[in-house]
Amino acid sequence: MSTLRRSRRIAAAASAAGAAALSPLPPSLLDLLSDELRLHVLHMLEHPADALCMRATSFGWYELLAQPSSLLGCKACASRTIDLAPPGVACRSEPEKVQMWAELLGSACTELRMKGFTVQHLDNVLNFESFLQQCPNLTQLTIDGGIQHERTAMLTTRRLLRTVVRAACAPRLKILKLCPGFATANVWGSGLTSELCALAKACPLLEVVVVSSTDFDHEQLGLFPNLEEAQFWPDLLEQAHLEHISRCCPRLSTLDVNSTTLGWATDSTPFCASLSTSLQTLLFTESSVAGLPALLQALPSLTSLDLWHSLEGA
Repeated sequence: MSTLRRSRRIAAAASAAGAAALSPLPPSLLDLLSDELRLHVLHMLEHPADALCMRATSFGWYELLAQPSSLLGCKACASRTIDLAPPGVACRSEPEKVQMWAELLGSACTELRMKGFTVQHLDNVLNFESFLQQCPNLTQLTIDGGIQHERTAMLTTRRLLRTVVRAACAPRLKILKLCPGFATANVWGSGLTSELCALAKACPLLEVVVVSSTDFDHEQLGLFPNLEEAQFWPDLLEQAHLEHISRCCPRLSTLDVNSTTLGWATDSTPFCASLSTSLQTLLFTESSVAGLPALLQALPSLTSLDLWHSLEGA
């Protein structure tokens, strides 16, 4: 029997194993194939769950994924959204689930979004750090949820940022979004300055930084020269802020300024001139639109303008 025909039979066996709720696939089957043919097996699998089944039950495939040349062959693990706390489902505790996913995805994972991730104790942050160490090739990381109490939001955001800084994936990371559930405020005195400085040094390739915090100011945005998308939530958006951002982040194309007050008077021309001409997307929430005509004239590249609630009372 040819090796290619044998690999097709193994792919069929893997699909059957996936349908049987992670029934073990004999490791000896994969051991008969070369690395190249093992990748053919992955491509022939119809469902991502089948590939994850192989990842969980076959030591031969586990060893294959440890090799950098195999990363492109693992479509099931490369980009994943994992829900650690699906509503109404009785499941294992979160630390165990985080560890399970880390073992399944491993070095093949490059894009990861974690939903329902909770941080109530330092142990969970340490568990998250262990997770990132097992996924060293991440280039995109999004964390949705994570904080249950507003009074702990700043402390938890600090811990998460420090964890990302120490992670093995930090030098490769291009997109980082921390959406903990609360817009953290500076309740601890020093804000996020030291953590963001460390993040800029550890992650020089960052193009998208979204940290739901009112303490992420215009000077801290300037730490990331490759930024293409960012959040900036000042109480008052002034001309000097945008001049600094445009000067330090020339590639910025999307800026979310949330429910800020626009610091322009009747003459908005100087204010609009501070905006980068490369800006394509601008998001306002509950802001004044008195200077909208001048704003549009100053942004020739603008393709998207979000004025959610801004027209009320205009």
